[in-house]
Amino acid sequence: MEIENKGTPGSAKPVSSDNTVPSDVPASSSSEPQTIDSAATTSETGKTNKKRLLKNTIFLYVLVFSGYFFSFITVPYQTRVLGAELYGKIGWAMAVMAYFSVFIEFGFLLSATASIAGNRDNKTYVEKVVGAVTLDKLLLTLLSLAVLAPMAFFWQKMSSDPWFYLLCFLSVSSASFMLDFFYRGIEEMQTITIASVSLRALFTIGIFVFMHKPEDYWMVPALNLGGNLLAAGYVYGHMYFKLGYKMRWPGLGFAWQILKESTWFFLSRVASTIYTATNIFLLGFVYPVASIPIGVYTAADKLLGVMKQTMGPVSDSLYPYMVRNRDFKLLKKILLSLMPVVALGCIVVAIIAEPMCSWFFGAQFRDAGKVLRLMMLILFITLPVYLLGFPTLSPLGGAKAVNQSVIVASIFHVFALCITFVLGFLNIYSVVLLTFCTEMIILIYRVVAVAKYWKKSKAGL
Repeated sequence: MEIENKGTPGSAKPVSSDNTVPSDVPASSSSEPQTIDSAATTSETGKTNKKRLLKNTIFLYVLVFSGYFFSFITVPYQTRVLGAELYGKIGWAMAVMAYFSVFIEFGFLLSATASIAGNRDNKTYVEKVVGAVTLDKLLLTLLSLAVLAPMAFFWQKMSSDPWFYLLCFLSVSSASFMLDFFYRGIEEMQTITIASVSLRALFTIGIFVFMHKPEDYWMVPALNLGGNLLAAGYVYGHMYFKLGYKMRWPGLGFAWQILKESTWFFLSRVASTIYTATNIFLLGFVYPVASIPIGVYTAADKLLGVMKQTMGPVSDSLYPYMVRNRDFKLLKKILLSLMPVVALGCIVVAIIAEPMCSWFFGAQFRDAGKVLRLMMLILFITLPVYLLGFPTLSPLGGAKAVNQSVIVASIFHVFALCITFVLGFLNIYSVVLLTFCTEMIILIYRVVAVAKYWKKSKAGL
């Protein structure tokens, strides 16, 4: 299925639902002879593309490590001011909001990124994609709010503090309008990095200025909301005034088409949310929402998320690069060179997990180290799970296999969670082990899919 270019001036190259590379992007092993001039041009283009890849990877790492820096400052302060119970309440609230976040995002970060990357030279088409994604997100935000509002005021687990949960929703939904897909698609990560780092700096300052006692817990989503609104205003302004792009009205038909094109990516994100946010969500039915076990799990999961983010920029920057260049040798080299580093890091963290959590979060969170130690199993396989996903399978024409791997694994995860819950074995440790099994299923599925599509691509040469 392709994005139809109805009423779009120019000749935008539609991006198929399996993200095959546009026909005018040369494969790395063309059988046609090259002249000296064309070979030199190709070489220069390759060098330019790799420089852009390196630049975007650096900015993505700046983005990630700024998160480290600000988390290093704010999270220990939050855990000490709020305590494990209230920190757990915030963690549970954010787990619930993750469902709404994935619905509003609807996989656009992947589908729209690929669409823009494949049509970057067609300015009108790119502007229509930006307009379509923004319109779709606004409508999805309104639908989400219509669902959450009755829950906040009438569901027992939320009704005691409905405005807090609505504030958490606004905080999460506002983050969806940061135009990440646009800047990733044009491979210009500098602006989004500056906006995000500035947002985190404002949030950090606000936490120390406004949050001094447990009753100030609502400041966490409130400050996030304020920062998100400022950052969104900045990136839209930069896109319009600095880069010369505008948000073009797409028409309802084109907006609907963009939404449909993102369906598989959305299903993948939904499935992924099932075995991430659902873990904390279901723990809220085993323990009280504001409880020490949920606070301990939330703290350990926070550290795991930060560690996994160190691998995200590699995958995120490779994705548009691989769609355009199909440089599988580079991808293999990156994977093989980084895995020993990942293994060493997992071993070190597993050894020092408990004193590290006690030092970082406070003495009340020492048991988070036991959870974190188990989570190192998940961290060890994260990099191959990421790199064998869209960066590898999309250029091979197998993006659907990436989504299918997550869906299959999530079905297993939900089934296993339900059985564990019914048998009375669901706790913060069994959830970690189930998540590791789920990630292993994803990895195995993708390894098999890569072998399958690689064989097909070689047979088609």
